[in-house]
Amino acid sequence: MDGLMTNKEIIETLIDRYELGGGGIGDESTYQSTRQALTRARKRLDISKDCVKRKNPETGHKCSYYSPAHLERLERDPKFHDYLIASSSNPAISSGRRSREIAEEIESRRDRHIEYLGARTQEDYLGPEPVSRKEFNENKASMMLTALFNIYFEGFDDDKLLEDLNTVLYEDELGLTPEQIMAEERLSNPEGHYFRRRARAAD
Repeated sequence: MDGLMTNKEIIETLIDRYELGGGGIGDESTYQSTRQALTRARKRLDISKDCVKRKNPETGHKCSYYSPAHLERLERDPKFHDYLIASSSNPAISSGRRSREIAEEIESRRDRHIEYLGARTQEDYLGPEPVSRKEFNENKASMMLTALFNIYFEGFDDDKLLEDLNTVLYEDELGLTPEQIMAEERLSNPEGHYFRRRARAAD
């Protein structure tokens, strides 16, 4: 519905995206624990006040609908971010840095960049250019070759890869965000983020 999601659809999206609990979307325990964590995050961010109220065509009841921007805000919430990472059954995701570590990384790099800026002149600066199709294909090919080396992987999330490459390209060391740090982490550990091992290859 116009890209909007119900609370249930957000929960199912997160369970699938972060491979929560290991039981999948149909696992009731995973669903309930994710719902509780999501409710707490939604209250912290006070997101419900600007949701869209519409009639659910499936149930006939009036429901709250949330936009992709709402979902992005929820995923950025430090406590909810840590919950999603810690609850993932995918080692590539669960080994990701927690919010505190990301904040420390941002502060450290910001300080280093301030020192760097003090040693350069304005004429030295060249603004960034968008990721070219050639650069994108080279990065994708490198990751796919790594996957082939490890034998039999499936799927490749081109959109997520392109998004992460552009996120990292436009980094400003003085204004680093958690999204940029997490994008760097995914690019450094592509398996489980852009492609997944086939079940038969893991046996």
